[in-house]
Amino acid sequence: MSDLLDQSGEVFKVNTLTEEKTIFIKIQEGLDNLAFDSNGSLFISNADFGSVVEILPSGQSRTISRGGMIAPMGMAVLPGSNNRDALYVADVFRLYQLNGLTGREENVYKGDFPSGIKRKNQFKLLGIFSPSAGQGHW
Repeated sequence: MSDLLDQSGEVFKVNTLTEEKTIFIKIQEGLDNLAFDSNGSLFISNADFGSVVEILPSGQSRTISRGGMIAPMGMAVLPGSNNRDALYVADVFRLYQLNGLTGREENVYKGDFPSGIKRKNQFKLLGIFSPSAGQGHW
């Protein structure tokens, strides 16, 4: 199964063998980038409102960041401290590190590269993730 986003706010599940497409959940319009964490949760940025939503494997959604980012253009989930994943979201000016469990902003980087993240992850971290990139599954 693969997941696709639509600017209408629809998140689809696509069976890659049969190409059957079904709506998994409908949320706010303006969906843009996505990233999966190690537990199968899907994080989706909204380019229209600068927000981030988490979709749990059960289909339940919750807002991680209510907005204010300027055109969030990339997301990644990387291993964080205390065996929990860290969600990174890049907008036009900054790189935000968010706590995926609480949505709390843990760090904001502007003009410098976060310490502890190796340069080899730079393009994965800052790149735009597309549904066709095969990131995660349910």
